[in-house]
Amino acid sequence: MRRVMVATMAVVSMAWVLAGCATGTTGTTLGSSGSAGSSGSAGPGSDAAAAASSVSTAAPPEGETEFRPPCDRSEDTPGRPLAADEHPTAVLRCRMGLERVAGQGEWRLTLHQRAAVGIDAFVATLRRPNEPTPPQGSCLAYATSRSVQLEIGGQPVKISLPVDHCEHAQPDVIAAYGALTWADVSQVRGDQVRTEAAVQAGCHDWKDMIELSPEAKPGGPSPVLPGATSVKVCRYRVAEPGHGVPVGGDMITGAPVKQLLAALAKAGPATPCAAERTRFAVLAGEVYVELDGCHRILAPDTTLRQGDAALVALLGG
Repeated sequence: MRRVMVATMAVVSMAWVLAGCATGTTGTTLGSSGSAGSSGSAGPGSDAAAAASSVSTAAPPEGETEFRPPCDRSEDTPGRPLAADEHPTAVLRCRMGLERVAGQGEWRLTLHQRAAVGIDAFVATLRRPNEPTPPQGSCLAYATSRSVQLEIGGQPVKISLPVDHCEHAQPDVIAAYGALTWADVSQVRGDQVRTEAAVQAGCHDWKDMIELSPEAKPGGPSPVLPGATSVKVCRYRVAEPGHGVPVGGDMITGAPVKQLLAALAKAGPATPCAAERTRFAVLAGEVYVELDGCHRILAPDTTLRQGDAALVALLGG
């Protein structure tokens, strides 16, 4: 029996991630030159200083060998073999990234691409047979694409990739795919990821750790963020359980810092409460405060303290 060695692989290509592409709110058809209307570059970690243009997207690197799925969320379904009498006219793919719009924050972006020139070598690799799987041997198991989308007769068709003895795409197939030249066809703007205020404050997506810390026990009072002379505060709305979307933030300095640290230090154990929160703040990346609902505090020692309206006011909530 063949032995399988399992590994976790993460591939990050600038701001772009491998994912099925969803329908967004704004669509733009681009010229065949491949321009996405971008004059700058702003990835997921970019803030206001990097956003000089009205629209800025991260461009994918040339020679990339990571297979991208079609844009219909069916990347997990297998394709069919390429028939001998079929002659594809293009290779299609979909990319998802982030778009920085001046004055409007950061948005999800779907980019549809097409490779139509010099695809013969890649198409030829798709006609190869699969390699036989030996009864004995070791293979590294990891998530891998099983198909590619081609344009055949003017229609998108999902075609399976020839695999090696470990059931991974054959190296020559990957190399030929990496040599393709891509042109942008259209882009679709999806959901807003960060408001303009959040971008200006340098606040990013964050987990709602109060929701995700069921083991937290009541605690305090005791110092929190002792010795801090400034505290960065990012404010979030609860988009779904365990996930916050940034809506704004501030850097608290001077006398208000002393007031904030004193309010945190005197907070005693959280009292029983079932009120739902819709907003929370993260202080210095370590402390979580509910801005409505129960006003609880999750301290760095994973204890729950009881906040109040005065604390929320200090945080601009």
